[in-house]
Amino acid sequence: MTIQAQTVSMTGSRNTSTNEGSITVFSVSRGATVIDISHPQFEKLWSILVNQGTQGIPSEQDIFDLVDKRRAFEQWGYGLFKVDGDNVTCNGRPVPDFVASKALECLENGETDAAIAIANFMQRVDNNPSFDVRQRLFEFLDKGGLTFTSDGRFYAYKKVGPDYRDIYTRTMDNSPGQTLSVPRNSVDDDMNKTCSYGLHVCSFAYLGHYASADRNRVVKVIVDPADVVAIPPDYNDTKMRCCGYTVVEDITGQGDALRG
Repeated sequence: MTIQAQTVSMTGSRNTSTNEGSITVFSVSRGATVIDISHPQFEKLWSILVNQGTQGIPSEQDIFDLVDKRRAFEQWGYGLFKVDGDNVTCNGRPVPDFVASKALECLENGETDAAIAIANFMQRVDNNPSFDVRQRLFEFLDKGGLTFTSDGRFYAYKKVGPDYRDIYTRTMDNSPGQTLSVPRNSVDDDMNKTCSYGLHVCSFAYLGHYASADRNRVVKVIVDPADVVAIPPDYNDTKMRCCGYTVVEDITGQGDALRG
């Protein structure tokens, strides 16, 4: 099966009984690229071959955006990202492996919105004035398995009292929908102090280490990477101090990690 347009052509074959197949994409400017059936975009390219003729074939640019996920990564990252082999940089700064891998995985699966969320996240990290936080925030998120919002913030968790007041001072309302903030210079930025001044949030794994009263509640919050002030290394980098967050929902009782 073959289709051809002015600047690009594709030819391919497939054996459904043995689950074998390949597609060759050829362009004058790029030469030949072979895509086997294990490629994440094979099905999309095969659909183009089966369902469209010469007049319906996408542009060379569109086809190679499917084939070359790394080039697409650069395009969908607002020009912030550059890919050289296995090395990914954002604004000239190396991107940690787990962030780059997550973004490339999103693109491979056609999840462009998720990849854009990661690009937004990297922009927000660069707005954080703390060198230490900019380096260690990635480890916190990686260990905690935390996810991003579409605008580049991330989800975290917090234990509160039965009335949603904070457990330590009992003065802050952490009801869903509330946004809490304090001046950044009022938050202790010494990462070697486990407990100190500031707003506290954590990853899922830390919840069992704090405030085990039966009536306490657990809320899910959204944090701007620019508002993170300190990440103490104890408890395996699973908690942090920040100067602001927004409470999005009560998740009390969801999962074994919330017990106790």
